Amino acid sequence: MELDHEELKEKLLEWNNIHNNGKPILLLKFCKQREYVEDIKNGKLYLNTVEFFRNLEEKTGSKDKGDDLECMFIDPETKKRTQVKDDEKVSLFSFFGINVDEIKIIDYKMKDNNIMTIFYRLPEEKLEEFIDIFGDNCITIWTCEFEKKISSFLKESEYHVGNCIYKEPTPEKIYEFIEGSPERFLYKTKTLAYQHEYRFIYLNKIPENHYLEIGEFEEKGIFDSKELLTATHNIDVLLSQLKLN
Repeated sequence: MELDHEELKEKLLEWNNIHNNGKPILLLKFCKQREYVEDIKNGKLYLNTVEFFRNLEEKTGSKDKGDDLECMFIDPETKKRTQVKDDEKVSLFSFFGINVDEIKIIDYKMKDNNIMTIFYRLPEEKLEEFIDIFGDNCITIWTCEFEKKISSFLKESEYHVGNCIYKEPTPEKIYEFIEGSPERFLYKTKTLAYQHEYRFIYLNKIPENHYLEIGEFEEKGIFDSKELLTATHNIDVLLSQLKLN
């Protein structure tokens, strides 16, 4: 079987839309210290509140890690920036999400008659600046494993996950927010779109030590951030799900 890499990428994109709801295929977390990466590997997620991230921009003068408009929106009636009551107490954990359309497929092989292993590299240009800001150590986790682990550990009413949406919400959306839709925590200003943020929102009270412990990840990679850019990654996909002609 001979496949053009771009054709294979299109098939993988279709597969991801069906089996992963179009979400990032891979999640990256960059850290300044190696020990922080080890914590994540062991399923220890260090949470911070919305209020923390609002104050962080004021302290650092940079929106790279903080945002003084975090989880705020323009009220369609008063035209002023506001929030849903107590949203500043909600806690967050973020990843850099890698979408299928951003990867570069470099090879593939048949693992057996039913499985294809696809080898790929990450988008170097998009990650270089990000690495300089966020740290020299990185862990990679499959989105599907992260969501499966979270859903087995928490009730659906206790959390929300998704890609950040980089635009102002419509008045209709804002009314949904006021009614309690957790999607409000995904909206960010469009100038931050370079962050490619995939976000976990913890709707319970933040633990006293800030750690939410969900158990060690089975499928993960730990890298020096610069090595991540040139490393070859791979994913196994069932041939029947790729729908090859």
